[in-house]
Amino acid sequence: MFCTDVAPPIYFLFSTDALPLLYYSHLPAFFVALGSGIYLFYKNRQSLAVKVLLILNILFCLLVFFNLILWTNVNVNLITIIWPLSQLIQFSIPLVSLYLLYVFLNDKPVKMTYKLFWFALFALTGALIFSPWNILYFDLTNCELVTSPAMDLYQNIVSGLIFVWLVVVGVVKVKRAANPKDRLQKLLFSLGLIFFVALLIFTWQVASVLGLFALEQLGLFGMLIFTAILSYLIVKFHTFNIKLIGVKALLVTQGLVIASLLFVQDLTYIYFVIVLTLVVYIILSAITIRGVKREIKAKEREEMISLQLKATNDKLALSNEGQEDFLHFLSHEVKNYLTKNQFAYESILSGDYGLVPESVKSLIKEASESNAKGRQTVENILKSADLSSGKVEYNFKVFSLTETIKKLSLDYEKQAKHKGLSFEVGLPSGEGLITGDQGQLVEHVFKNLIDNALNYTLTGGIKVKLTQDTNNYLFSIEDTGVGLSNDDQKKLFTEGGKGRESAKINVHSTGHGLFIAKKIVEAHQGKIWAESEGSGHGSTFYVKLPVKPIVGKI
Repeated sequence: MFCTDVAPPIYFLFSTDALPLLYYSHLPAFFVALGSGIYLFYKNRQSLAVKVLLILNILFCLLVFFNLILWTNVNVNLITIIWPLSQLIQFSIPLVSLYLLYVFLNDKPVKMTYKLFWFALFALTGALIFSPWNILYFDLTNCELVTSPAMDLYQNIVSGLIFVWLVVVGVVKVKRAANPKDRLQKLLFSLGLIFFVALLIFTWQVASVLGLFALEQLGLFGMLIFTAILSYLIVKFHTFNIKLIGVKALLVTQGLVIASLLFVQDLTYIYFVIVLTLVVYIILSAITIRGVKREIKAKEREEMISLQLKATNDKLALSNEGQEDFLHFLSHEVKNYLTKNQFAYESILSGDYGLVPESVKSLIKEASESNAKGRQTVENILKSADLSSGKVEYNFKVFSLTETIKKLSLDYEKQAKHKGLSFEVGLPSGEGLITGDQGQLVEHVFKNLIDNALNYTLTGGIKVKLTQDTNNYLFSIEDTGVGLSNDDQKKLFTEGGKGRESAKINVHSTGHGLFIAKKIVEAHQGKIWAESEGSGHGSTFYVKLPVKPIVGKI
């Protein structure tokens, strides 16, 4: 069955008998809502507010699409289906808008009680809309579905109450905003959404009461206003964590304003539309020009700051390079003096200068040990500086890690027994071949860890263990020493970092040893770490090394 008072549409939606501004009011709003919703969702899919906004925009697009069908089609069966669907969507938009406002202003999901209440209200209204109580008959003369006035009154009252709820939520949440910037952002968003819903509900209610359904066209312009406010919020405050260049947003808007002229069907209204479009275009052009100037100035300021930072960094680099060279020179000089002193002490102790009284011998021996520690400290500082600047070269060769640990353990076992400590060693069978820099690993990793275990263990013992799987070796050294607190573990492998308890025992420690060990292990594509149950509970240090490091990464 078809209505006979109007001509059937072309391409389903386009009719020669349509209202003069039907497409001008519907199509721009449709494309703006759909485009902005998809764009925001594409930019930030994680945001709940963006997801709800996309749902709102899709509902609005469906409403626009259904309205176009109702205004242009003559198929009675199609209109009978679309009319109640349009009613339900028109009722849903204020509900979803309320949901969106809650999510945006609170920045968290809505309480389940609210969701259940809104869903129950939606389900009840949907059941009433599609019931025989609402749908009375079809008026072929005017080609429209006649619905119950009581149902219209129910929708108007409930929609009005939802709108009041929307306003109250906006006012309360804006007042509670933490700072002026946040308050302004929430205020503008609330005003835009409230205006959109108000215009939609008001025109809908007036149209249903007076029977002037052409007024519904005005309600669609609220979406354009709301989208314009959203664009401003994104440009100004990066709302939804989205960055959009203001000039781009304005140019797109200008393009839409001009393109909307194509949808004016009746030339009777073209002068009014052109004047309106021209006014909007002039305003947007002025804003665009200001935006371009502002962004040019911002870019120039960024370039100036970048140049200043580069100049400052260059000066700092030169200064650091000078300090580094001075440190190396000074350290090498001190190291040379300490080395000469060491040779002198050893010559005296070996009797090269004749017999030395025991009292003097004891003093020389103590001075020699102190000198050796000083020399080691200087070497550690130099090594640390070289590692930080990437100046250390490695000589990777195949060697037996098992034999290396075995020899080291024999040397340190005597020292442990001298201190009254037990010293256990566990090694795998076989050669235990590995590719690496043997000298660097021995001097600055394994010796360092065993020395530390001996220095910071006063009672109990030390366990050295080496295990092997297909691709890696795992070296571990467990002690019953001072242990490590959580704070100590955070500092351990940093340059100059040392534990609080260990510093009490060895006041001369520079904290560079473990930093050096870490850098060397990492150069072998390995990993070094420590575990401890806390201060006073001992500690275990681990070194994991690949059997064959990837040559390209060395």
